[in-house]
Amino acid sequence: MIEVVVQQTDRGCQATEILKIEPPAVSAGSEVYLKILGEGVEIDPSAPLKPARVKWFDRQKGFGFVNIFGSAEDVFVHVEILHTCGLTELMPGEAVSVRTATGPRGLMVWDVQVWDHVLAKAV
Repeated sequence: MIEVVVQQTDRGCQATEILKIEPPAVSAGSEVYLKILGEGVEIDPSAPLKPARVKWFDRQKGFGFVNIFGSAEDVFVHVEILHTCGLTELMPGEAVSVRTATGPRGLMVWDVQVWDHVLAKAV
């Protein structure tokens, strides 16, 4: 959902301010999760968000890794997961909140949110 302020101009109706952007809800059994995480990987929508820092992310390669605070383990992040969460890329060192699932090759992010947005929801 996108919420905007619009204004009628000589070129037609135009958005002048973006008030809110919410990515569409994606269910645990959706094709996106099955394609990226793989069959049989179970996700828990009620799992708490964990604070993490982006180790690196390469948009052209389509993936990257984060480290959950308190753990040195790399957690895989796929660009399609970012897209389902309303993001396009991550920057090294950026603080995020993630939910993870264990896949055939280890921990994988299935939900990622920008740290500032998580803090704003908590207040």
